[in-house]
Amino acid sequence: MKERAPKTVTFWFLFWPLLIEQFFQLLLGNVDIFMLSHYSDESVSAVGLANQLLVVASLIFGFISIGTSVILVQLQAGQKLKQASLVTNHAFVLNSISGILISIVFVLFSENLLGMMQAPVSIMEEGKIYLAIVGGSIVLQALMATLGAVFRSFNFVKEVMYISVFINILNIIGNYLVLMTSLPLPVEGVEGVAYVTVISRVVGTGVFIWLFLRRFKGKLPWVNPFLIKKETTLSILKLGIPSAGEHVSYNLSQTVITGMIALMGTVVLTTKIYTQTISGFVFIISFAIAQTTQLLVGRLIGEDKKEVGLNLSIKIMIRTLIISFSLSFIIYGAASFIVPIFTDNLDILSLTTTLLFFSIFLEPARATNVVLIGSLNAAGDVRFPVIIGILSMWVICVPLSYVVGVYYGFGLVGIWLVFILDEWLRAFLLLWRWKSRSWMKIVLRV
Repeated sequence: MKERAPKTVTFWFLFWPLLIEQFFQLLLGNVDIFMLSHYSDESVSAVGLANQLLVVASLIFGFISIGTSVILVQLQAGQKLKQASLVTNHAFVLNSISGILISIVFVLFSENLLGMMQAPVSIMEEGKIYLAIVGGSIVLQALMATLGAVFRSFNFVKEVMYISVFINILNIIGNYLVLMTSLPLPVEGVEGVAYVTVISRVVGTGVFIWLFLRRFKGKLPWVNPFLIKKETTLSILKLGIPSAGEHVSYNLSQTVITGMIALMGTVVLTTKIYTQTISGFVFIISFAIAQTTQLLVGRLIGEDKKEVGLNLSIKIMIRTLIISFSLSFIIYGAASFIVPIFTDNLDILSLTTTLLFFSIFLEPARATNVVLIGSLNAAGDVRFPVIIGILSMWVICVPLSYVVGVYYGFGLVGIWLVFILDEWLRAFLLLWRWKSRSWMKIVLRV
């Protein structure tokens, strides 16, 4: 008798909280840019450039969170709570250490890092301040990423959503006080926005810890570095490093390309930041679907229903592609209303609108990739996506971006066309890998 996939209600039960969480996480990263856009375009460039580095850094401790999530989903489906407890403790210890080390790097070397990004002199000071303050608190983001992975693996997706909403409300209120009022505050502008972000993270981490102690009391351990085992650490890293490796490779390539774009001037750099901020609202839907798919596929594999997982993933992938294309088309059609919300600079308005048109063809490919990568990761097939990602990004995307965008002078439009080529190439290769069923032979061990 043919196995049946989980009911649609199961998908929606997971999807809506994950979507709302991703929406507010995107806001937490971009609300600074949006509110600063009414303050100064140069401040936007400074924060946008710093955020590019912060994203790359966050993916370093993402190694641990992703590896933990992949293992916990299958352990939870198999009711193996003792092993899940051990894996959770390792995630806390490893991410706490990595978060502290990365925070120190940002505090001590913020100016050097921005220099490597070819930051224009006009934005260097503000970028340095923002990067040192927000980067110095990235250990809090490491803890929240770990707690979020644990909560989602045990189906507590609504709790993570509520905390994301709460953190963003705090951040928006704080930014408003700093940027939009004349209150006699000790800091203002970019520095004020940076401190508001840190305060929001401190409160968010505190709420996360409190809720963890309530939800998992007596079931999962708190941090105990003396329980660390070499075998479990290697199992997490074996899955986590390749799983997050694709994200790291992507963001590192984006960092290099952003450095190329920075050479074109503040207007072009700001245009890139605005375009990605706007199109990011399409991507979060794709990413939330991918996260939901990963949880469902991981559970099906844990229950030894691999063929059901394969068919479910492809079905969701096709629907996600259609949704992404439709939303991108709608956003382009409404560009004349959306883009002026961010800026009144005519050059930025025109170029951003052009890039939103090309995003109609870019976002469906990105949607396909995140769904397939999530499914492969859930199955433990973590090496293929990162190998393909590294080859495609560093052999095709980065070199061609320079040749087409910088050398031949096609600028951002040329770079966007290269992005489209890169994403679709990877999409076809990942689909081939998923349909090959080679991942069905993989067995996870803790």
